[in-house]
Amino acid sequence: MAWTANTPATPHGTGTAPDLTGIRLAHRAMLADNDRLAGLLAGLAAAGRPVPAGRAAAIAGYVHRYHAAARGHHRGEDRILWPVVLDAVPDAADTVAGLVRFADDHAALDAVQAACDTAADGFAADPERHVRELARLLARQRDLLARHVAAAEEHLFPLITGRVPGAAYAAAVRPLLRAYADGAEAVFAG
Repeated sequence: MAWTANTPATPHGTGTAPDLTGIRLAHRAMLADNDRLAGLLAGLAAAGRPVPAGRAAAIAGYVHRYHAAARGHHRGEDRILWPVVLDAVPDAADTVAGLVRFADDHAALDAVQAACDTAADGFAADPERHVRELARLLARQRDLLARHVAAAEEHLFPLITGRVPGAAYAAAVRPLLRAYADGAEAVFAG
């Protein structure tokens, strides 16, 4: 059986279908923040004007806090949500291959985020020298994240709503929400 949005749902356990509103909102927030950051840096790079040191430091700090929240979300999916999906799917071979792809996406995003964090540090220290590199990396991250989210929502979300019991999903989401809230708190606290 192919691992696609057209995979037929099979009843498993009791309860209602999982409510994916929270994860969809988290995805929208990550996409919107990344898009704003990429646009801001692209505009600064195109303007060719000096960026005040305080503004560069504030932007770099936000880049780091954004990445802390995004990493928390991705690690939560990898460690908490994917095992719940695997438990609910009796024909796990196709599902394992699909989940490996999403975990690989997270690893690729982690690598780009690490490069962005390094470029953000450089930008804070010398904005004119590092603005183009940070802008380029944030644009790359935006594109990777957009593809990843689109694939997850197209292929993985129907599998979750069709196969994972609502109660099992809700139990898995509680620690995810705590991890995301901790990351979001770091974003807003800094």
